[in-house]
Amino acid sequence: MWANPAASEPVKAYLKAGQEEQTRAHIVPKQAKPIFINKVRSMAVYISRELKRSDLTLQEKFVLQRDQALLKLQFLAGDRASDVAIVLSQEVKKLDDSGFVFNHTFGKILRGGSNKCNTFVLKRCNDKIVCPFSGLESYTFMKNHGISLKSVYLFRIITES
Repeated sequence: MWANPAASEPVKAYLKAGQEEQTRAHIVPKQAKPIFINKVRSMAVYISRELKRSDLTLQEKFVLQRDQALLKLQFLAGDRASDVAIVLSQEVKKLDDSGFVFNHTFGKILRGGSNKCNTFVLKRCNDKIVCPFSGLESYTFMKNHGISLKSVYLFRIITES
């Protein structure tokens, strides 16, 4: 039987020493605040309401669509924000009307082997308000407005130029 290495005395002593060092340096450890489904739903409803405004520029619509798609994807994919935010558009393929396949290549998380890919499928869900499929589907409407999403970061930033 294998013991939990985190419960060993040397590990506990190391963690305690680290906490004491942080205390002496007046460093307060920080953790991300969890976001629950009701918060995601509230933000998605707010963004949807904003998108209905007639005075929005194309740039403002793009930012709102991008942020809503990213928010839904981050929450329901359970992936780290930095990993989801650097997905390239060519790593995403649409499956008819049922979902998207992500074949995301990155270097930090998956260990071993030269092919470091995280492949997963996002299916359409019943709750349209928080459904990442509907978020991505509405985000891709930007190609109908002359904004190309090919060969770039899927959730790219925009500049004034």
